[in-house]
Amino acid sequence: MSLSVTEVATKLKAIVKSIANVDAVDGQTVLRGSGGVLDSLAFMVFLTEIETKLEYKFNIVELLDLPMDVFGSIDALARYICKDSYVITSGYAVTVETFKYKKLLILDCDGTLWRGTLAEGEKIEYYDDFQRRIKKLKENGIMLAICSHNNLEDIRKSLWPILLPEDFVFITGTWGNKGDAIKKMLENLNILAQHCVFVDDNPAERDIVNSMIPEIECPELIHGDYENIFQWFFDSAVTDEDKHRTQMYQEEADRQRSKKAAVDYDKWLDDIGLDVTYHQADVGTENHKRAVQLLDKANQFNCFPGNLDSSAIVFKAKDKFGDMGIVGAIRIEWGVCDRFVLSCRAFGRKIEYMMWNVAKSLGATMVKFKDTGKNKVAKAFINEISPHWGSDK
Repeated sequence: MSLSVTEVATKLKAIVKSIANVDAVDGQTVLRGSGGVLDSLAFMVFLTEIETKLEYKFNIVELLDLPMDVFGSIDALARYICKDSYVITSGYAVTVETFKYKKLLILDCDGTLWRGTLAEGEKIEYYDDFQRRIKKLKENGIMLAICSHNNLEDIRKSLWPILLPEDFVFITGTWGNKGDAIKKMLENLNILAQHCVFVDDNPAERDIVNSMIPEIECPELIHGDYENIFQWFFDSAVTDEDKHRTQMYQEEADRQRSKKAAVDYDKWLDDIGLDVTYHQADVGTENHKRAVQLLDKANQFNCFPGNLDSSAIVFKAKDKFGDMGIVGAIRIEWGVCDRFVLSCRAFGRKIEYMMWNVAKSLGATMVKFKDTGKNKVAKAFINEISPHWGSDK
């Protein structure tokens, strides 16, 4: 399927108009809120940035060359473009809060993954198409979890032949409140609720979870029509870390269990044999793609979210539990570390201090920081290493 520039522009403009209005903020055009209109000049700049973004990630110079099979639909393309806040060229700032990247899909079992009730001994019939699409998400780096009113062992035995127990980073069988169980799950995985989607065929269960965890998305499940679920997981660029993310989080669970059992934290760090190395990440390389992805997705330790259109330094970590891959990235320009991001998977190992030491050795004298309201972990670190920089430099 191919679309002309006019078709793409018309459809994108309609989508953006439906979710955004134009406000002037500090001399910039900002798209935010809902129900407004988008002026022609702002939209032309918007389209220019779209083409720049596509060219950078897909070597697509014009929208005319856009292969829609990459995105699946024009709606998916719009979600990709609008999935987070970013500053575009010519001094225009685009902020669309409607679409956010999701990391974790939490699933019920009975009535969701299969027809039938395990606890009542019923013969179950799998929703094969649904499970295959979920499996594809996992292969593209989305994490899967289960929260179900069933015995844990029964759940594990029933995960076959499409979705398997090893496809999930967390499986919990609970007869209690699912909201409490999911809160505990997210704490163990160190994932924010706003990055999660919970799918349950029972509207009462969805309502309970949504009332207890309002940041989590709880879309209605309609078997045979899953777009309102899968729309939250659109993401085009798949890195090596994405393909192994489930394994990495399973290894992280082993680390956390080991950490909790340790008496001395510093000795624990020595015992796990943590090895951190840093590498050049030139534009167009796999290292650079992963750095861009980290800046797009990380919230808790992202000192200054933004584009990364030049070379950077990435940090790889491994220990006795496994290879964590690229967990952090920095960029230094004119003595300022203007990009400093660390994956939540790497928290609690003092890797941020190693990164700062490398940055200083490469000439950095300060870290550029912007308080987003979500990067409290990064803010605490900045205040520790140099409080006089303030909260927004």
